[in-house]
Amino acid sequence: MKKICKRAWDQVLYSPFNVFLILAAWGLELKFWPTLASILLVNFAICYYLEAKKRAPRISRKNYQHYKDHGLSDQDIHYFRQEMAACLDQIERILPLMVTRDSRRYRAQDQVNSKQIKAYFHAIQQQPHLLADSADFRYQLLPHLEKELRHYQALDSAGEDADERAASRDRLDQVNQEIKASYQDFLKLSI
Repeated sequence: MKKICKRAWDQVLYSPFNVFLILAAWGLELKFWPTLASILLVNFAICYYLEAKKRAPRISRKNYQHYKDHGLSDQDIHYFRQEMAACLDQIERILPLMVTRDSRRYRAQDQVNSKQIKAYFHAIQQQPHLLADSADFRYQLLPHLEKELRHYQALDSAGEDADERAASRDRLDQVNQEIKASYQDFLKLSI
């Protein structure tokens, strides 16, 4: 909502049409504040519409047919796309955090884990009717992984003792193993 309000205000300030409307209202001796409020309201509505349209991009015929082949209704398709967009946002926040870990062994391990997370996401996209079966990945494992990565990064940047960082690394490894097991279970369901 804050983003939409900022865009509406920017549109009011920088749009020549809006400046023209304000000057015309001033020239016609209309009251300034009600006119400005009306212009802001219209701009807010336009920005809200554009933001909502941006969030739900059009579905290609190929993807629409793919979803229909898997038995999804139009409402299910909309829900699936919202869930996958939220999941993708979370994955995009996680992946940069994975490359900040220290040793070579962990960097190589993180590359494998990031590929596995991407593969899991792709597998869910290929089997949209199994979205509910990936709930533990989307609602528990990814948020937990992000939390642990941020915690490890905070410990690493603060220069905390090695024991605490090792414990955090162990928790990260455990979450990655849980993701791997969840992915294997999901693949068994999709066969």
